[in-house]
Amino acid sequence: MGRKRYTTCDVPKENLPRAESLKEVLDRLLPFWHSTVVPEIQRGKTVLISAHGNSCRALLKHLEGVSDEDIANVTLPTGIPVQLELDDNLKPLKPRQLLGDQAKIQAAIKKVEDQGKAKQAT
Repeated sequence: MGRKRYTTCDVPKENLPRAESLKEVLDRLLPFWHSTVVPEIQRGKTVLISAHGNSCRALLKHLEGVSDEDIANVTLPTGIPVQLELDDNLKPLKPRQLLGDQAKIQAAIKKVEDQGKAKQAT
């Protein structure tokens, strides 16, 4: 992407960001989405995206038009594929689908939600 990584630039360690907001993730992700992924979809390709949970949430926020308030309640369990079928305007044709054994998916969702609760308690 042409940017220097933090480890190779002259930014003092104490000035490095400790976190990245969902908006910052989306701002970083959308140029790649539009330049690389969208053209493949428009060619009729099926695209598999494997990414960090926050990147996936940011992309879902963009594609589904999820509000800033509602995205906080979207839990994507680690390692569970999410299927989206998009129309010609790259809008979802139907709600996202979590693929796999539904009992395992619910357990994975609970695990992710419990991790969030543990972090809030500390």
